[in-house]
Amino acid sequence: ISALNASALSIPVGGSVNFSVDAADPDGDVLAYHFSYSDGAFGDNQPFHSRVFNNAGNFVVTCEVSDMKGG
Repeated sequence: ISALNASALSIPVGGSVNFSVDAADPDGDVLAYHFSYSDGAFGDNQPFHSRVFNNAGNFVVTCEVSDMKGG
């Protein structure tokens, strides 16, 4: 992963944030993306995800990228 981007770091309750990840495989393999949130939500298998946060609080967002071949 060369970058994980968020359109905002602070939003009101009910606001949305767009996330995107820049990643490449040195062998050119297709990549799988797994966004997860500390409240238990998950994103689609895409290098971008939009999420509405309906509760106040601080949330951790992670994105794992894999070529599904290990290593």
